[in-house]
Amino acid sequence: MHTSDDKLRLEMETGVQRQDAKAIDAKRERLILIVHPDDGGRNRLADWLEDAGYGVIECPGPRRMDSTCLGVRGQSCGLIEIADLAILDGAVFRQADTNREAATCLLRYYLASDKPVLVLADGAGADFSFEDDRVAVTPRANRQSVLAAVSELLDLDRLAA
Repeated sequence: MHTSDDKLRLEMETGVQRQDAKAIDAKRERLILIVHPDDGGRNRLADWLEDAGYGVIECPGPRRMDSTCLGVRGQSCGLIEIADLAILDGAVFRQADTNREAATCLLRYYLASDKPVLVLADGAGADFSFEDDRVAVTPRANRQSVLAAVSELLDLDRLAA
C-alpha cells in the first residue's frame, strides 16, 4: 500500500523525468552540422553531440583539388540551410593547403549564413579569432569545451531571434 508521501515522491520523480525528456527533445530539435575532413574526427564529434541530445549532420568539407562543395562555389548548401549551428574543424584549412581559398570561402559562407559557427582549433590558444559573437573557437580535443560552446552559441542565437 502506498502512502501519500510515496505518491507525492512518485509524482515528483515522474515530473522530473518528463522535464528531462522535454529537455532532450528540445536539443534533438537542434541540428548541428559538423564539417571535418577526417571520418574519425567527425564520428567522435557526432558521438559527443548525439550523447548530449543533439541531432547531427556530417560533411567532409572541401577536399584537396575538389571544388564540389556548394558553399565554396557560392551556391546555397542545403546542409547549412537546415542546420541550427555549424562546427567547422580547423583541419579543413590544413587539408585544403593546395586550395586555401576554398577553405576561406567556406568559412565566409558559413559566417554569412546567419547561423552560429564553432571553429575547432588545436589548442586553447586557438589560431583563429573573430569579432562576431555568433562565432566561437574552442579546442577540438576537449568534449566539455565543445559541448559548452555549442550550448552557449545556441542560447545566444535563441536570444537574438
